[in-house]
Amino acid sequence: MHKRYYRLFKKHLKLYDLQKHTTKLKKAHRYAF
Repeated sequence: MHKRYYRLFKKHLKLYDLQKHTTKLKKAHRYAF
């Protein structure tokens, strides 16, 4: 049970990191122009 929750948590963490990264890139793009 715990392992399953951990896996889900990791997946969500990855998604969160991805979103953070994309927002960072967007901001960088805005400053580039």
